[in-house]
Amino acid sequence: MQVQEFMVPYNKKKLYVRQSDLRIPDSVQETVSGNIINYQTIRVGAFVNWPDSRPCLAVNMYLLANAHEWTGETPVTYASELSELVRYCHGKLKSFSDLTDGDIFALIEHLTSEINPRSGMRKRNNNTACEILNRSLSFLMWYQENLHRGLIPLIGEEKSGPAILVSQKKNDRGNLYWTHRYAPEPNSTDPKLPIDLSIIEAIDASIEYLSILENHPEPEMRPFKRNPEFFDSLLSYHYARRRFMIWIMQRTGLRPAEMVGLSLIDNKDVLRKNVLVIPTMKRRKLLPPPRTFAITPKDSRVVMRYFAARGAWIAACAANDPGFAPSGAMFLGVAPGSCGAPISKGGLDRDFRTLCTHAGHRDSEACFSMFRHRFITWEVLSHIRVWEAEKGRPASEQDYRSILEKVRIKTGHADAMSLWHYIDLAQDLAGVWVNVERASARLHAADHLKVDLEELRHDLRSGNVPHMAAEQIMSLVLGRLEGIIGDARAAGLG
Repeated sequence: MQVQEFMVPYNKKKLYVRQSDLRIPDSVQETVSGNIINYQTIRVGAFVNWPDSRPCLAVNMYLLANAHEWTGETPVTYASELSELVRYCHGKLKSFSDLTDGDIFALIEHLTSEINPRSGMRKRNNNTACEILNRSLSFLMWYQENLHRGLIPLIGEEKSGPAILVSQKKNDRGNLYWTHRYAPEPNSTDPKLPIDLSIIEAIDASIEYLSILENHPEPEMRPFKRNPEFFDSLLSYHYARRRFMIWIMQRTGLRPAEMVGLSLIDNKDVLRKNVLVIPTMKRRKLLPPPRTFAITPKDSRVVMRYFAARGAWIAACAANDPGFAPSGAMFLGVAPGSCGAPISKGGLDRDFRTLCTHAGHRDSEACFSMFRHRFITWEVLSHIRVWEAEKGRPASEQDYRSILEKVRIKTGHADAMSLWHYIDLAQDLAGVWVNVERASARLHAADHLKVDLEELRHDLRSGNVPHMAAEQIMSLVLGRLEGIIGDARAAGLG
């Protein structure tokens, strides 16, 4: 009987589900009065199924066994990567113990040649294929140590005579990893540049366009046909969430996982304290340590404006669903079935990708990390310029270390030296970003005016404010401009 290469259409079905706050038995303590079961709580986890919907027990055991060593969305990322190995084994009707060198070769061939039907281009580059391969080999090593019962070693180096021959290499950070001789050559990993202002403006235009009811196709509105008022509330909140997402990325350079982890309770006093409390990811800790990020009173009002839009969305969800339970997350979902629930990092990624695609930009031109690069580069350059202006001489290597430590506190990096390459990047851009201290203050002032004007335009279009005559609108704009000019003069920039 001839077996099809894959038993289900490839990539038609996601094999993993994200889980949060998993409580699992960890150990048993014997006492005089009986046994006490101790539980472990996993903040973020994932469960993987075979394509026929059966649980993939081996992969799930691997994810649970190592979850305490991982932080943030790492378990979900690894579940996604291991899905490719699970699909392959299911399509070939093989267990993990049956895999051979030839299977690894076939898997690599698929990873490096699969075509995206929408774009007609390769679905993944060599770097992504290598990441999936390395995760698969790491899992198979764990599987061999814990579950494999064959007489012949499943995987290992040549001296052990395994079915799958691998070798160890060391990456740029000095960490060892397993690789295969058929692994593709990695692509160049030149650091991404800061996102360009023109791209940000194009994304802003997409946010405005998608906030207008008439610009949405009928199938998208169909689930809300009997409740058009709720769809209007959805559009209003989606607009506010998208605007706030872009604003906070520009203003703080936080990681996407940190954005998802922002807590309403932790930031309820933002208007009084002028501080954002941000969870710091990328640390080997069960609970991400919070860091405080100082903002201006005008920044605080931007945050409060988003809180008001979020509160209106919560009220709309409660009115639409009597059993609705409000969430403490700052960013909420809008998709049918998850309205008002905390949005996942994947949900924010997809929403941002929707905006970029609508704006006509690809992954290489716009991604979350490029906002972070823009923020860090600007911070490093600003601190260098301020330091040199105060000291009257160029900064030395030791001075750079002090500067990077100040930036590290804002960005949440564990080691200031990991920011060193931003020194070179900032200096490369110094000819473009001149008079940084003056320009920075003016930039923030202009950003606030831009936000105010876009909010006013949105309110006028949506009917959220009474009709205003042209003279009234001009008076409002001029009033806000006078306020910004006054702020600039007070700061000695006039």
